Amino acid sequence: LTCTCSSIPLYGSQYIARDLCPGHRCEEPEHPILDFDEEANECLCRSNPCWNDRGERHECKQPDFPILRYREDMDEQDQVLPVCECFMKLDKEQPLNLQPLAEVDTPDWSDEYASPDYYDDDEF
Repeated sequence: LTCTCSSIPLYGSQYIARDLCPGHRCEEPEHPILDFDEEANECLCRSNPCWNDRGERHECKQPDFPILRYREDMDEQDQVLPVCECFMKLDKEQPLNLQPLAEVDTPDWSDEYASPDYYDDDEF
């Protein structure tokens, strides 16, 4: 497992980087996310799913929450619900004053490390 610097802030999957794709790196700005294709049984670099969320490109503009994170929840009908959110940076020097996360089209979940505002007001 190797940590590297990038102009695109992201946290990758430790399991994929360490166990499935050791030694692989994604250095293209258009496809910075290391992923594993189970059907093809190969490692590949993908773009962030939040860059094309039903035609919308999300960005994180708050300095304390610069990481655009994609995850999936399940709704009441057991359908996959895509979630794009702004995740906090890991900064040992400055502790953050985190607020509880407000619900945004996602029932009964919270994440103390996600931005309570999600995106800057000028994004939408």
